[in-house]
Amino acid sequence: MFFSRVAAAFTMGSALFASAAPTPYARGVEVDVKVQVSDVLNELISVTSSVLPQLSAVTDITEETVLPLVQQLTDALGSAASALGGIPGAPSVSGASSAVAGATSAAGSVVSSATSVASSAVASATSATSTITSRDGKEEVAQLLSTVLTDVSNTLNPILGDLNKIPAVAELLKTLSPVLNTVLTTVDGLLPGVVSLVSGLVGPVVDLLKGLGLGDVLSLLGL
Repeated sequence: MFFSRVAAAFTMGSALFASAAPTPYARGVEVDVKVQVSDVLNELISVTSSVLPQLSAVTDITEETVLPLVQQLTDALGSAASALGGIPGAPSVSGASSAVAGATSAAGSVVSSATSVASSAVASATSATSTITSRDGKEEVAQLLSTVLTDVSNTLNPILGDLNKIPAVAELLKTLSPVLNTVLTTVDGLLPGVVSLVSGLVGPVVDLLKGLGLGDVLSLLGL
């Protein structure tokens, strides 16, 4: 009876390992999400890389010269936030941990060592899934987000005082923090861990981000 219960525990552990291990389908879903996110961010950067240099080149800052450009910037950010929100969420592996906890309880103390082995196997498989996702593009996505934040802050900060003197432009600038926060939060929900990577990339522009009043963004980044 003892050995049969131990065998049963190992069988459950094997099943849990199989369910937690990354399957070709799961990897395909993760890669597909990464591709969709990257496509949206690259489209956003195609706009910012055009608009921001034009904004930097303005020598006579008036409503007529800068409002259309700032409008294009905020519209592009809003469109990106909406597009990201339409991407289905990335698959979760949290169910595996709950299953391990249930299996351990059912097996009892007699087979606790066996279930511990199973738990370790599940943890290793979960770690492997995370590594695969990372290789599949988290760093790339983080770099794209960092590029957006860096370019926006480097462009707007030197002329922020003049921009804020124009009421219509000042109102648009107030939307930057919530929309960027939405973009970051959505991407991190689709590809967990991306925000942590971004926080390690934007160090050189933290003061500039503060200058823009991006409190929500800095809080999300843990900066």
